[in-house]
Amino acid sequence: MIAGTLARLDEPADEPLDSTFGDGGFPALEVSTTQDSFDDRPVQAGTVAGHVREPTRDVFISEDQSGDKRIVTERDERRETIATDWVADVTGTGLVVAESVQGSSPFAFPLDLFAARTDRQPERLVVDVEALHMAWNDAGTLGNVWMRGADGGDGASIDYHQQASADEPATIGFGFSRPWNGTVMQGVVYESGYVAVYNEDRPTAFVRFLEEELLDYAAPEDDDGQQATLGEAADEPECDRCGRETDSVDDTGYCVVCRDKRDEDGEDDGEAYANLDTVTEADGGEADGE
Repeated sequence: MIAGTLARLDEPADEPLDSTFGDGGFPALEVSTTQDSFDDRPVQAGTVAGHVREPTRDVFISEDQSGDKRIVTERDERRETIATDWVADVTGTGLVVAESVQGSSPFAFPLDLFAARTDRQPERLVVDVEALHMAWNDAGTLGNVWMRGADGGDGASIDYHQQASADEPATIGFGFSRPWNGTVMQGVVYESGYVAVYNEDRPTAFVRFLEEELLDYAAPEDDDGQQATLGEAADEPECDRCGRETDSVDDTGYCVVCRDKRDEDGEDDGEAYANLDTVTEADGGEADGE
């Protein structure tokens, strides 16, 4: 499986990425594989790690000299060191696909690392899901739609399996099993720019599929941000696995799509978290470059 949030450099980089490590080790960008694609372009994959600050809220009881007590809350931040996997085609399409992106700013981790390493501006992409759905359907390549998310103006809804009719275009996202390049690609795409292909682990095939079938329907996110559907995503919980904000997250920490995928693959929780490690720093010092 390869999955993540789509971003694209404003201009292709001149050179492929190299593994680089900052002072004390962080921030770090590791290139684990570089493969030539079908047109001799280097497609790369690896892991990035760095420091981020997470908001916290401390709650305690305060007592004054007269013995009166009250509840006091204080907002603060803690520093965490996190890691996430990535796939990139920086010298060709300029694509950078990070499994997890922390925040919505243009230089949210790990996009800041790619900006620094390439001297280019990564732009997060949103997908015109309705146009993509209709184009695949018109071309006879839509295949089986097993999940359909749409907002008809009176509220968002998500249908699955038999209820996910391919005759009605999706507008928020859809899950697909469709023919491509002599095989069947199984995955999901959302308006927010999150894409997953469950049955592909080759970075070259993943990037080629995106380039040939999806990028024509993706564009840089506008200043206001386009993805505020599904009941205003900013107020909804975030899936621990894919990072998508959705009200389908339950007590497991997974959204319904990731739960279905976990159950299908027979993964336990340790396997599911293997590609998204979060380690809290013990020293509490300042982040590199801050």
